[in-house]
Amino acid sequence: MILKLQTTMALVLSPSPEERRALDATLAAYRRAMEILDGTKGANLVALHEEAYEEIRAQTGLPSRMA
Repeated sequence: MILKLQTTMALVLSPSPEERRALDATLAAYRRAMEILDGTKGANLVALHEEAYEEIRAQTGLPSRMA
């Protein structure tokens, strides 16, 4: 018989009010990016990039690596 050890860890985040606002703004930008992607016809990463990248950057303000 093999004994399996199970461990659970919980991480509690306590952002400052300023950090919370930044996190909320980032999540809102990602929600908007998903809305833009929902309106595309791209079937692969290249097509999605060609169709939506510039619009996502312009409308959300996300940095290039996050868009």
